[in-house]
Amino acid sequence: MEDRSLRVDPDTHARITLMARERGMSAKELVRAYALADRTAAEHEADAEATRERIEARTGLVVTPDMEGTARDLVASMRAEAAPA
Repeated sequence: MEDRSLRVDPDTHARITLMARERGMSAKELVRAYALADRTAAEHEADAEATRERIEARTGLVVTPDMEGTARDLVASMRAEAAPA
């Protein structure tokens, strides 16, 4: 069976334990929560990259992350204007 335990130096272990205590969690729960958040962020970035590639394939337009933010803001403002008062 594979050893899946996390090996860290004593200082890091102390910081993780302290952070977990401050949040009312065990160190294991805290590490799992951070791992899940990191995996979720990586999946989100992969989805965004796939979307950028589809847009480029369909339109030839190269979309950068800063353009995505501008587009989201534009769509939000258009929805706000279209919403009944």
